Amino acid sequence: MDVLETDRLIIQPFDVVHVHDFLEFYNQAETMKWVGNGKSTWTENELLEKMARFSGQYPFGIYSVFLKSECKVIGEISLFDTFQSSVKAEIGYIIHQGYWNKGYASELLHTFVPFCKEGWKFEQIIARMYSDNIVSAKICEKMGMSPVARDEIADGVVRLTYELKFNH
Repeated sequence: MDVLETDRLIIQPFDVVHVHDFLEFYNQAETMKWVGNGKSTWTENELLEKMARFSGQYPFGIYSVFLKSECKVIGEISLFDTFQSSVKAEIGYIIHQGYWNKGYASELLHTFVPFCKEGWKFEQIIARMYSDNIVSAKICEKMGMSPVARDEIADGVVRLTYELKFNH
């Protein structure tokens, strides 16, 4: 995949020239509280190290999400090799807080997820999120994903797991 497009978004592999756009949302506490360890103080070097760590084995990696109307990166979508499988992957996304509630996450997933099936031939996509992240859970359900697990991961923090199996 070089580029995927929606009406309002462009999805393409991460490029170092956009690191400052990424830092803008990676350093937002409200945005990052929904992501992994919730870290919201990133330096350029830390972010570049993360990108390098996750961008080694295509198609797995971190992809930039551009807003066409502003020619700006407003988020990312990631495909992780969590299961060491060529047919099953974990998906995640981050949208800059200033762009929430505009339908960008749904638009993004409605293009990226089908490409995972058709372009990369994945048979199953997994999404994990904190149980408090009601918006992401609803987006997963709208995508046709089914809840498959509810796990306590630390000190009362609960993580939900959703899956989508494709029929090829």
